Amino acid sequence: MRRKDHIRVKILSTDLLFLQQYIPQMEYTHLFRQLTDATRLRILVTLWNGPLCVCHLVEILDEPQAKISKQLSQLRRAGLLQVKRVRNWSVYRLAEPRKELVNTVIGGISTDIASEPQLVHDEERRVILIERLAKNPGCCPLPAESLQQHL
Repeated sequence: MRRKDHIRVKILSTDLLFLQQYIPQMEYTHLFRQLTDATRLRILVTLWNGPLCVCHLVEILDEPQAKISKQLSQLRRAGLLQVKRVRNWSVYRLAEPRKELVNTVIGGISTDIASEPQLVHDEERRVILIERLAKNPGCCPLPAESLQQHL
C-alpha cells in the first residue's frame, strides 16, 4: 500500500517577504468573496442602515434562522460585522474597521439597489419592522429611539 504523496512547501525568508506583499490583496479578495453570496449581501445592505437583532433579520429577509445565523457567522469571521450579546439576543452591526469598505461598496451600488426588487422589498420590510418596534418594542433589547435614527 502506497502512501499519498504530500507536498511540503518550504518558505524561505525571501519568499515570506514576497508573500507578505500580497496578504492585504488576499484579504480583500476574501472580503469581496463574502459579498458574492446573495443572502450575505442582503444582510450587509440591511445592516448598513443600522444594527439589528438576529430575529429581526430573519423577519426582514424571510429566511430560516439557521441560514441567517450561518451567513452572519461568515460575515463576522471576515471582519465585516460585530456582534453584541444582550442577555439572550445577538445584535449585529457593521464592524468599525471595515465600515468604510462596506460603505464604499454599498454606496457604489446604491443605484443598483434601488432597481433590485429583493433589496427594495427587504428595505420596505425593515421600515415596517422599525415602525412597529417604535410602538411596541417586543422581546428584543434594541431601544426604539436608536432604531428610529435609522428610518
